[in-house]
Amino acid sequence: MGVASSHTAKDDVDTALFAPIAGATPVGWVIDAVLGASARRVGIIGVAQSIVERESVLSREDKAVIKFVDNGADVVSSLDRALHLIGPDLTLSDTAHVLILSVASPQITSDELKDLTDRHVRSGASATVVHNHPAEVQPGEETGGPVLSFGDDGVLQSILEPMSSRPAEPAVAIVRASMLMPALRRVMPERFSRRLLLNDAVATLEESGHTVVHEVRPEPLMSIVDGMSRSQIETQMRRRVVHEWIDRGVQVADPAQVTIDASVVIGQGVIIRSGTVIEGATVIADGALIGPNTHLDNATIGAGAVVPNCSITGADVAPHEVLAPFTVRER
Repeated sequence: MGVASSHTAKDDVDTALFAPIAGATPVGWVIDAVLGASARRVGIIGVAQSIVERESVLSREDKAVIKFVDNGADVVSSLDRALHLIGPDLTLSDTAHVLILSVASPQITSDELKDLTDRHVRSGASATVVHNHPAEVQPGEETGGPVLSFGDDGVLQSILEPMSSRPAEPAVAIVRASMLMPALRRVMPERFSRRLLLNDAVATLEESGHTVVHEVRPEPLMSIVDGMSRSQIETQMRRRVVHEWIDRGVQVADPAQVTIDASVVIGQGVIIRSGTVIEGATVIADGALIGPNTHLDNATIGAGAVVPNCSITGADVAPHEVLAPFTVRER
């Protein structure tokens, strides 16, 4: 996915895909969800073209293999190229399944992907499609690019693909890999197309007598299509990060009034008070007291330190150091 030289609304959406949300890019959030669902071979098509973005994604791969593939003339040719690059033999296997979801919808979770995959495999269906609740689907432009991933056993496990968020399109889908490309080619228009036409492809499978399971997602899976949708998604992601730290034992006095980036590391017994913003590669050691109304950015806070009403940017606070209120410390 490239940004055109002339400034358009689509350019704004492309830029929003690369801008971090709660300490990670939307693409990074989705990659983490896919890897957390046991996918270990991923092909990313047409997104994250910048060197910085690529490095950010590749740093998350752990033991996974992540490959980047440029866009082809259309979505179908792009998918075909990626399949042949990553594992053409897998597309002929009846045990290979393709998970399709929007790169621009970072709120998807590993647990949701695992549960969906398990239900699909148990059903024996050729495809499972998950629709947003019809009354809550929001119109918008398609964004992002496809991502293919494979399980540890070499089976193709997922493709992340841009979805138009018009009501006709599913929010998430799993399609048997051996059927995906033939079905897409049947509905591919002669003219240039960047839309996946997934709904049409699934319909051809149903018409051919294949079993397709339809589910409704109770909470709509939003996509980043403008500033408002991005703001709503960011609120959800930041709430998720804070609640995850609470589950790990961090005491957060007022979760709605605390912001923590996903890149932050927090020790045991830490207390975070209202109005605190913690960003970047900040590390907080055990037993520290942070806030209220404190801003930490790429800071290192020692064990047992007390940091009330302070601003610490790229600097250290020593273990058990007690800062005076309104201290400003920068490197």
